[in-house]
Amino acid sequence: MNHTDQIFEAAQEAIDQWGEEGQEKLAIGEIGELIELFGKQVQGRADSDQWADEIADVYILLPTLILLHTDKSKVEDRVLHKLERLERMLESKNGTVDTHD
Repeated sequence: MNHTDQIFEAAQEAIDQWGEEGQEKLAIGEIGELIELFGKQVQGRADSDQWADEIADVYILLPTLILLHTDKSKVEDRVLHKLERLERMLESKNGTVDTHD
């Protein structure tokens, strides 16, 4: 089992154990902590260990949000679409592409 499968499995177990509302509140809190870290960075009070911790927390909770609000294949399709768009932007002469899709 790869780490992505492990995270999805753990996410489902967490939803089963603590409920959808509990996991949503946890996700909101963890995303909030990551946002707060941007403010600390501006003030020069964030280090790479803090970034790693907060990013890891959100990374682990993203599958929970997928399980609660959409499906994995839909997100994977959108990720591929957005990566292709990024590649077009990087390859374009002026670095801009319509980003409204």
